[in-house]
Amino acid sequence: MLRLKIFIFAFILPVFSLQAQKQGNIWYFGFGAGLDFNNTPPTALTDGKLITDEGCATICDNDGKLLFYTDGIKVWNRFHQEMPNGTGLFGDPSATQSGVIVPYPGNSDLYYIFTVDNNLGQYGFAYSMVDMTKETGKGDVVVKNIPMFTPSTEKITAVQHANGTDVWVIAKPWETTNFTPTELQPKGSKPNLSLVIPGSSTQDLYSIPTATSRHRLWATSWQ
Repeated sequence: MLRLKIFIFAFILPVFSLQAQKQGNIWYFGFGAGLDFNNTPPTALTDGKLITDEGCATICDNDGKLLFYTDGIKVWNRFHQEMPNGTGLFGDPSATQSGVIVPYPGNSDLYYIFTVDNNLGQYGFAYSMVDMTKETGKGDVVVKNIPMFTPSTEKITAVQHANGTDVWVIAKPWETTNFTPTELQPKGSKPNLSLVIPGSSTQDLYSIPTATSRHRLWATSWQ
């Protein structure tokens, strides 16, 4: 039987400090499109450099000013220029959540970019880091493509730890019912592949959103 894969464009913001501040106030997505939620009503943006059907992410400072954005493969600064070391990240244009940006706990100048490859792709789940003190404040990728595990599905989400400081980044290995959380702490990432969140399906998933209460994790599939 022929199965039709229908892509539903959805914005799934990580559930952590972005909600209380303005770090999620600008979105770039699709083919040069964007939205600025610093204005009421939000205003359309047409200056973005993204050309993607699927996963992408944008981050602002606490005042809602653009810092950078990514499709999980390239990283553009606030002037819509590619960062000098901001190409060749391990995301994929066909990954539904190709890149997710997470502020580094305890350091406002550093940001993680977590990436996932296409289903069963060789790169799996990995991360890079951006330092906003580089390039006279425009930022650059200073750590690139550190592997976490492979193979993975195309899904990532992030949620703030109950301690209010750390962040859990949650991904899903391929063909397992379990989700694998990684705890981000002020001293760095702390992968713990022995810690799992039980699930009920081995299917590839469309997305992994989390509830604002931080007590629920949903996973959806296109099948």
